[in-house]
Amino acid sequence: MYIIDEVLAARAVAGQLPVSLTEAPLAICTSAHWRLLRAVLAMQFAAPGPVGQIQRLLAPMSRPQRVAIHAPAPEVLQVMDPRLHSSVAASFANEHGLNWFVADHVGAAAFHEAELVFSSARRVPPAITTGRGTGLVPYRIVT
Repeated sequence: MYIIDEVLAARAVAGQLPVSLTEAPLAICTSAHWRLLRAVLAMQFAAPGPVGQIQRLLAPMSRPQRVAIHAPAPEVLQVMDPRLHSSVAASFANEHGLNWFVADHVGAAAFHEAELVFSSARRVPPAITTGRGTGLVPYRIVT
């Protein structure tokens, strides 16, 4: 299993996934899914024109693709059940001073023995690369 960031999740739903990620199931953490949902809903109910980074990412997607983010087809993208890994995530947060977003990802990767995959170096939380969470779980960057 690969646990992917919001950019790769949007690309998966849009059918534009890098070939290197087609070999294993894809999943997104609740914290990242929430960020996508928030952006989709902001686009529906806010003034026209994307404002945030995730909204700009979603802007070229069709309305049905954006709607699919609410409950993606499990064969395309699984939204992880946080009940399975929340204790592990909380332990990492306490031991390493991680915020909820980073702890959610690190805890999920550790619990599921999965690799975190990010769409760019900019999207990798600093706590995973240089902070107190360095070396806790494997990660890579796929463009």
